[in-house]
Amino acid sequence: MLREGVPAVLDEIDGDLHVDIVGEILSWFRSHETNPSGAQLFVSSHNVGLLDHLEKKEIFIVEKDNSGATRVHGAQDVQGLRRDTRLYPKYRAGVLGGIPKIG
Repeated sequence: MLREGVPAVLDEIDGDLHVDIVGEILSWFRSHETNPSGAQLFVSSHNVGLLDHLEKKEIFIVEKDNSGATRVHGAQDVQGLRRDTRLYPKYRAGVLGGIPKIG
């Protein structure tokens, strides 16, 4: 798959894998050595700990608005978010959106 440049789509990548294994898989797709043809990886996850393994240009937040419509936005679209910022604390603080409203 990686050598041929075939895109991979993995729903809930963290569902059955340890976070360290997921981090390793992400690194395979970033490395020119292991991914010489530039294959892309599309994943969904509810594990916000993965945010610190990703760059803001790689993250898209999916959330529902008050009317129930689904909205998608990229972390790169968040104003004032620096490239070297740890994204997990920013997400938990609500800066990226996507925090569920309970009750």
